Amino acid sequence: TATDVFNNYIEAVGGQEAVAGINSIMMLGEGSVQGTPLKLTIKKTSNNQFLQEISVMGNVMSKQVLNGDSASIAAQGQTMNPSPEQIEALKKESAIIPEMAMLGDETITLKGVEKVDGKDAYVIQLTDAKKAFYATESGLKLKEETTQQMQGQTFVQTMLFDDYKSVGGVLFPHKLSQSMGPQNIEFTFTEIKVNEGVSDADFQ
Repeated sequence: TATDVFNNYIEAVGGQEAVAGINSIMMLGEGSVQGTPLKLTIKKTSNNQFLQEISVMGNVMSKQVLNGDSASIAAQGQTMNPSPEQIEALKKESAIIPEMAMLGDETITLKGVEKVDGKDAYVIQLTDAKKAFYATESGLKLKEETTQQMQGQTFVQTMLFDDYKSVGGVLFPHKLSQSMGPQNIEFTFTEIKVNEGVSDADFQ
C-alpha cells in the first residue's frame, strides 16, 4: 500500500524519530538555465511555514511564502493571492518530510511499479495531478510528476531527486533536476542546515 511505501521511505532516510526531531530546514542551491546562474533558497518549519525563492543575479524571479493559513506567490514582479486549494497544496509542500504528513491518507494510492532511470520504482498517486516514484530497492524518492493544464494544453513537469546525503541524521537529496517541456534546470544544494538558519521573520 501507499502507507507501506511511505514508511519504507521514512525508514530509508533515517527513521521516524530522526525525522520528527527536525523542526526547521534551510536549503541553498545553485543552478543555471540557458547559461544564466540561478540561486534557489528553501526554508521550512514544522509549523506550516514555507519559503521558496529563485533569484537571478541577485534579483528575485519567483517567491512563494506560506505562514500558517496565509500565503503569497510572486513571480516576475506580480503578486498573486493563492486560492484555498493552492494554500492547502503549499501546506503539503511545507512539511519537512511530506511523507510523514501523508501517512494514512486514504486518498493516496499505490498504482504499480514503473522504471525510473532503469530502476524499479513504486508509483504513488498523490493527487489527481501529481505522482511520486519511490525506488523498490532503496526506498528513496526518485521522481515526482505533476500534470498541468495551460491554455488548453497539458504539460507534465518532472522533478528528479538524486545524491542523497545525511544532514542531522536524515538523508536529503542534494541534487534536484526539474524539467517542463524542453527546459531542464538542475540545482545542486551547496548548503543544507537543520534546526538552524531559519527565523519567523523569513515568512513575513
